[in-house]
Amino acid sequence: MSPSAGVRFASLATTPFERAAVLLTFHVVIAIRTTLTNRGLSDAVPQRPSTGHPPLVFASFQLCLSTAVLFLDTYTTPLSELEYTLLTHAYRGKVFLSISSVTDKYYALNCDPYDVASSIADVARLCLNITKPEGDDVPWFPASPSNPYTQPLNALPNVLRQLERVESPTESSSWTPRHLIDLAQDQLFPLLALVVDFGDITTDDGEDQFHANFRLGPAGLSPFIDLLHRLYLLVINWTPRLPHVEVVGFVSIINSFVAPIYNAVLHFRDTTPRYRYDPPGFAALRETTQKLHHRFGEADPEDELAVLGCHVMHDNVEAFVTALEADFVSATSADAMKPSALLVGPYGIDGFLDKIINPLLDTMPAHHPSYRPLMSLLGHFSGELSRKMTNFNKASGKRKFGAAPEDSDQAGGRYKTRSKSSHYTRSGEPLFFLSDSEEGESSVTQSSDSESSESKTDTNDDAMEIDDDSSVYEFDPTDSDREQFYKPEPFPARTKFPYSEAHTQREQPFDIPRASTPPTASSSSSSSGAQPSPSRPQPKPAYRGFSSHASNSVPTPPPPPPPSPPAEPASNSALESIWELTSARWMPEILSRFPHPVAERRRTWTEILDAAGGHRRRCWLKISMIYHPDKNTDMPQEWQDICDAITKGLNIYVV
Repeated sequence: MSPSAGVRFASLATTPFERAAVLLTFHVVIAIRTTLTNRGLSDAVPQRPSTGHPPLVFASFQLCLSTAVLFLDTYTTPLSELEYTLLTHAYRGKVFLSISSVTDKYYALNCDPYDVASSIADVARLCLNITKPEGDDVPWFPASPSNPYTQPLNALPNVLRQLERVESPTESSSWTPRHLIDLAQDQLFPLLALVVDFGDITTDDGEDQFHANFRLGPAGLSPFIDLLHRLYLLVINWTPRLPHVEVVGFVSIINSFVAPIYNAVLHFRDTTPRYRYDPPGFAALRETTQKLHHRFGEADPEDELAVLGCHVMHDNVEAFVTALEADFVSATSADAMKPSALLVGPYGIDGFLDKIINPLLDTMPAHHPSYRPLMSLLGHFSGELSRKMTNFNKASGKRKFGAAPEDSDQAGGRYKTRSKSSHYTRSGEPLFFLSDSEEGESSVTQSSDSESSESKTDTNDDAMEIDDDSSVYEFDPTDSDREQFYKPEPFPARTKFPYSEAHTQREQPFDIPRASTPPTASSSSSSSGAQPSPSRPQPKPAYRGFSSHASNSVPTPPPPPPPSPPAEPASNSALESIWELTSARWMPEILSRFPHPVAERRRTWTEILDAAGGHRRRCWLKISMIYHPDKNTDMPQEWQDICDAITKGLNIYVV
């Protein structure tokens, strides 16, 4: 294998990053193989096993290394176990050491890289972006040290001071990793062993012990993770000057603390929602996407976001800004983002979280030149996108799942919605309740009454004007109208008394006038300021139960006192917040936030689970029977409205 072969094979790569990785790896491998050949070791080197690579491949260089090794294994002699180990070490150490010293180091270790492997770098990277939730005190991220972390944190500064002296290339010190490990074993490690004893987290007792001991942040495990990482790197860099037995022993001591911490961190990330520990902007977008996922349509392959074609390791900040502006119009302001881009699914916002945000937060090297600029850009963008999704109006950009995109309207919305129409009753009141969307569109949100066939022959003030060809009573109970099922209905309009046409022409009965005092000229002139007209006082007609209609003389019954509209239940906001939760949490939240006023009918979630034997379908049936309107007819009207709204919401979620 020659350098010219590296150039030839690099031409097969498709991106500049792959070509650079292949060329660099070729030169490193050539140097390694030359050194091994000169020392007579090339024939004695076993081939790399097919089960996988050694665990020295960390996220900081895994992409570059795997890309290059793929080309090398395909087009050249496969790398041996030793060659691969030396190559990984060269990448991890940024080729600070010469190839000869690297070969000497691992040759002294009897060519067994597994003895010095550790997962501490992965642990440190996974904990890098774990932050405390904003405005919330959580036990796993304390503000101040507490037991069992108090004593280990008090013993930590002395070990750190000696570690800095050994790490410093300018400060002359007689200390070596051997002295540092001994100091840590005397003062720190016995106390740290009590902290990392999380027990068996697969059992109930182990879960309780995990929650009691697991804490992150400056008052938790974070300082000890950083210390173990620095100790491991120090031991590896001192390997040529230390005996093999000591190096393996030091790494074994470090790994005895790394293993339980690694398992605890993975368990924490598996059992805790990411919006509880991600940085602020990313956490807001993740929480909004999870809780409001049902409000948005799913993106089709032709709707795929342009930003999904970017890669955090390959593309710079300018490329991400261009892609985000192509998708959302703006990468910095929620007000300027277009609602039609708010689509979820693997080709939409969910794909953006999986392909862009997760690699940025979990695997991208912190020393990468684009890491901090991308964290700043995408963190701010995620917060603004979350605000846009929270204020999203369905009529401005959503379409039903599986429906084909239609023509855009003049307001710029991507999907066509029901147009604004004017519908009026005889009294001039609107028959439909209309609301304007943020894009200037309007959608029919509620229908309250239907007209009889005689409305066809009414006068102009009885007619209904319809702007489009759609049915007046069109209702589409899809996921886009989901919220309408549990919103309180408006008070229905009072219907007219059904008189016949002959009845409208009959004479009114003669009214016997009542005695009344005629107004005087002085009083009328003083009140009106004009000359009084000599007129006989009009008698007040006796009430006969009918009165003339102002326009068509149709007798109508006397108007009853106007009924007061039903009060807006104070629980509307609480109900809406319940439907925004995941479906699995609806039933416990309903029982806790809306306990039944009658103690005999009131149940807790634990009682429901026990009675249903843990079967969620039976739990749903029992809760439905508690809040069903037919079971609460003897309750106050306000509680009946709450039960009606809860039942409509539960009917959407059928277990």
